[in-house]
Amino acid sequence: MNQIKLAVIKNWKTTTIGTILSVAGYIAMFPNGWRQEVVNVSRYVSVGGLASLGIVSRDV
Repeated sequence: MNQIKLAVIKNWKTTTIGTILSVAGYIAMFPNGWRQEVVNVSRYVSVGGLASLGIVSRDV
């Protein structure tokens, strides 16, 4: 458990982006019940988040 906590703390940017992308991806894939503005923002976040994940993964 201690190693997992250390990995999350060390890679907090990647973990945060991954969590946001998970929520945005869920909204983009299942847009029923969500307002159109929310769906559009989640699609935009997904595209930008994937790009930023590539940049942040190189951050050491």
